[in-house]
Amino acid sequence: NTELCWLGQYWQATKAQGVGIVLANSEQRLTVKLRKGGEKCRLQGEKITRSLKKILQHQKIPFWERAVIPLFYQGEQ
Repeated sequence: NTELCWLGQYWQATKAQGVGIVLANSEQRLTVKLRKGGEKCRLQGEKITRSLKKILQHQKIPFWERAVIPLFYQGEQ
């Protein structure tokens, strides 16, 4: 298990199979960054890529919370 303190919140990482973040390459590290704007992603089960801003707006997450949501990257993705 690995614990991460991020902006006063604690996150815990546990190695598991079949759930969570799937690492395509175990040699790459996960990094955590804040939003810069312009990020795009594809949700599981969807074929199209959408802007993260639109996804968060659709989920009704207030703009002040969207600014501090941690984004997990593997390599540059």
